[in-house]
Amino acid sequence: MKFSFLLFWRYLLSKRSGSLVKVIAWINLVGVSLSVAALVLVSSVMNGFNETIEKNLLSVQPHILIHAPADQVEIKSLLSEVKVHTDGVKRVSPFETQDLVLRTIDGNFGGVVAKGVDAESVKGFLSKVWRPLEDVESPSMGLGPGEVILGVDLARSLGIFEGDRVSVIAPDTLLLPKGEGPPILQVTVKALVSLQNAEIDGNLMIYDFEKTFPPRFRSSSLWRGVEIFLNNPYKFSSLEGQLKEQFPKFKVQSWRELNGALFFALRLERTLTTSFLALAVSIISFSLVTVLALLIAQKKQDIGMMMAMGLSKNRTRHVFTGIGLWLSLGGTLIGIFVGSLISFLMELYPINVLPDIYYDSRIPASWSLMQTLIIFGFSLCLAFLGAYFPLRTLVKWTPTQALRKA
Repeated sequence: MKFSFLLFWRYLLSKRSGSLVKVIAWINLVGVSLSVAALVLVSSVMNGFNETIEKNLLSVQPHILIHAPADQVEIKSLLSEVKVHTDGVKRVSPFETQDLVLRTIDGNFGGVVAKGVDAESVKGFLSKVWRPLEDVESPSMGLGPGEVILGVDLARSLGIFEGDRVSVIAPDTLLLPKGEGPPILQVTVKALVSLQNAEIDGNLMIYDFEKTFPPRFRSSSLWRGVEIFLNNPYKFSSLEGQLKEQFPKFKVQSWRELNGALFFALRLERTLTTSFLALAVSIISFSLVTVLALLIAQKKQDIGMMMAMGLSKNRTRHVFTGIGLWLSLGGTLIGIFVGSLISFLMELYPINVLPDIYYDSRIPASWSLMQTLIIFGFSLCLAFLGAYFPLRTLVKWTPTQALRKA
């Protein structure tokens, strides 16, 4: 490899190297650097987006749910039985969900997934989604009678603002016989919140099941249950298995199951984006063939002299393959350094893009050592394939043929 490096420096980068091959070598070096830097940077940004979405979800969404139709649940006994499992559990609280229809004063209609929680859960929810944090004990952090919280995307689609009065209707009451009107409940929008997830923000309504609605106001889609928050949300498997055995008649779901489609879409997006960018690295890496072919054409006399002095055909191929690898290694290291540096800077100082338009305007980044090593190895493997196999056909002369061709 030392001999390959000396020839690499002499033939491609020194002042005495040919002007054309030197220019093409520098173009290849810059191309590999830019493509590798882009691959590292995009991978880091995709990691950052995935981690941000996951962190936002886990901060407000329960890690394990145990629920069933309302007529099959006695909430107090279920809550007491679940509280027996205290290992790794941070908080256990009751909840209920039902499908409702909203109607604004302007006549706009929209379906919502309404979630009812107790007063303590409302305060905990608001303390995590509101920035900057307010005093948790403040009355403004709770919900009074007839007050609800809506997702920001749902409010935008229906033209709802904080403080507006809206009508809530149970969807099954819309099918009453002619002449019987559905019961309509007037509620006040206390706040608009964002979980930075379009699917949730476009359907979410939070209410205090002890205060907001009258006891008889309920939909046929009403489910009740218990939500569990863990100290470590990633260690849910064992507790989920225990709860499924203990409560076979109830539906037990983890946060990963609830958001399976979302996380699959994120993984698919990251894989496809990285794969298409990897094609750019492969195209640049295979351009090594041009550099090496031009170099061999210009240095036939040197190759013939080295072969006459005892350098075999295989050794000659290895030497010129080493020249290609040194060129690719230089570009790869520069690209990894530049991409990693920009990723670290974006991680420390996130970029805000159009904060007046997007409610999550930051571009996050999360650098990964494992992914960087994979990119490094991928680039060198492509460089080897782009140098070694073409050289098997380019370098096939005897010493006499090489000197004669020169």
